[in-house]
Formats: sequence, C-alpha cells, structure tokens
Amino acid sequence: MIGKPFEFNLLTEKDAGMKWFDKLEIVFVLEGTGRVFLDSYYNLKEADIFVVNGFQPRDIILVKDAIALALYIDYKFVSNSSPEVFNPYFDCKSFFVD
Repeated sequence: MIGKPFEFNLLTEKDAGMKWFDKLEIVFVLEGTGRVFLDSYYNLKEADIFVVNGFQPRDIILVKDAIALALYIDYKFVSNSSPEVFNPYFDCKSFFVD
C-alpha cells in the first residue's frame, strides 16, 4: 500500500487477528457472517459496512466462506480531496440499524 491513495483487499476467515493500519479502512461484508472487534465485539452479516480509523485496533472474524471487501484510503488523499477535514475521525457502523 505504499504510495497508493487507496487499495482494495478481499478478507476471508484466514485474515482474522488483531490488526491496525495507518489508513482509513472501510469494510463491506459481501457474503456470510462474522464478528468484528472495534471498541467491543459486534456481530456482522451480509451487507454490513463499517469504518475503522487509522491506528484503531480491529479484529475481523469471518465464519467459514464469508467474504468482506476492505477499502484502505490514505489520509493524505482524504485531506487533499477535502481540505476542511484536517484530523478526520469517522464513526460508521451499519450493524446498529435493522
């Protein structure tokens, strides 16, 4: 992810484990179910979307054949695209809505 403003990655059950990135991470669950740890554990289902801020520890645990799509966005790209966003913090968790 060096030098790229954004990058996509497919996540599966093998990608479980506590991780953090220096980029903004947007995750969309394409198929299946799982759990995510952000500030606590949340259940995930198909079509859920959530944002993980840079340097925020997270653990995504996908069940069996579940697949999620992760988009990583460099903060420099965000601030260059929207200069009014100097120190962005995003709070987006679709699994709070039925």
